[in-house]
Amino acid sequence: MDIIQPFAVAAMEAMEADDSSESESIIDQDEVNEDDMELLEDVFARLGNGKPYVSMKDLLNWDLVLDLFVEGLLTEELLQQKITQFGGTNKRVDITCFDKLVDSLVELYETNIVAEDE
Repeated sequence: MDIIQPFAVAAMEAMEADDSSESESIIDQDEVNEDDMELLEDVFARLGNGKPYVSMKDLLNWDLVLDLFVEGLLTEELLQQKITQFGGTNKRVDITCFDKLVDSLVELYETNIVAEDE
């Protein structure tokens, strides 16, 4: 299962959703935040096999991380730096750290897409 797709699709949709009114945007943003949190919790639970943390080994086998490695956008060292930056340890991350880490990884992916389009 390619887990990168829901995050990448959500990111692309957020970038393209400029034409709604401000009040609709606020309501939509609340719905998006709830959907994003549900998706994040689901991915976290799957990667961690129900544990209250995701291990470095789990992350290194995750499609999103593997794809970023293949694209040359992420190294194991950079991943470890990001984990530490967001409050994780060298062995595991909790849901709060994972949330920040995912945002950072998706940003790497989005930056690459924008660069390819130019």
